[in-house]
Amino acid sequence: MKVIFFTQSALGGAERMSILYAKILSKEHEVILHSFGSLNVLEPFCENKFVLRFHKGNSALDGFLSSVRRIVKSEKPDVIFCSLMPLNWRVALATFGLKTRIIFRSDNYIETQSLLSKIRLAIAYRKAKYIIAQTEEMRIGIIDKLFIKASKVVTIQNPLDKEYIDNKLKEKSPYPNNVYIKYLAVGRITSEKGFDLLIEAFSNVLKHNPNSELYIVGDTNYNSVYYKSLLRLIDEKRLRNVVHFVGLTDNPYTYMKYADVFVLSSRIEGLPNVLIEALYCGTPSAAFKCIPVIERIVEEGKTGYLATKENIKELSEAMIRASELKKIQTSYDFETESFIIKLFTNLNQEL
Repeated sequence: MKVIFFTQSALGGAERMSILYAKILSKEHEVILHSFGSLNVLEPFCENKFVLRFHKGNSALDGFLSSVRRIVKSEKPDVIFCSLMPLNWRVALATFGLKTRIIFRSDNYIETQSLLSKIRLAIAYRKAKYIIAQTEEMRIGIIDKLFIKASKVVTIQNPLDKEYIDNKLKEKSPYPNNVYIKYLAVGRITSEKGFDLLIEAFSNVLKHNPNSELYIVGDTNYNSVYYKSLLRLIDEKRLRNVVHFVGLTDNPYTYMKYADVFVLSSRIEGLPNVLIEALYCGTPSAAFKCIPVIERIVEEGKTGYLATKENIKELSEAMIRASELKKIQTSYDFETESFIIKLFTNLNQEL
């Protein structure tokens, strides 16, 4: 069976899930992943497991519709997969009139979308054989808000690329050799990730334990308004020497492994891969309950501590308490590969 993927060339959660799905399916099927963007940033993560074809443009959407239609007509895939909501409806539009079987994955909650986006997705998802939701709450939202048949929407929690992570964890610690408690956050430097809330909370943590540092790993637009506002906040709190922006790295996992506490300060998430990965690395977490699934991922008092969404005081307390847990072992279930293969392989059968 031939499966082709469409994604943008970026390193967000949805793109990384596309890579992982491609790796999983390539064990049994022919997989070709088409990525669109200005830079080919996905190639190092493919590990020659499948074919990657990069289409260069100023953005992921340059010539996207015509390219998708041309690719589908030329390659004649058995299945098309797309994992980003802004691209999902475009793939459905580009393949209009073609005999195709499509599986879409939603990378966020329907409630976060504009009215126009909801209308587009409602139309697009009717063309799909299946729609993958990351959580049961996300599945219910797709069914109820977009009026999609329940039988078409399946919940598949995000798998982990354990082989890839384990190889990366063999590398040495990236941190200075000191006695500081190391707090870590990973994500794009955007308001959605709540790093302003994190810095406020960390300022409170320092009053409890002055021997602490905060590291923020992620793609940083140094000219963005939000990043500059974070620098002003850091200066205001006099944290320049203890808050470190690492930037983008192909190995955030050693940062996770050797951190004392991982912190999720997001205002909103789809399903936070970085939180799941940090727990897999054995690091206790402090997290905002920004979506219901957080309370099913983090075991309060065992693998971390939770705080009410956007409550800085509670997050500070969770960070302090999590630092006392030392290394942990998560009970979160990562074994979803067999269901993913079944979903794609048995498209003419009921699950």
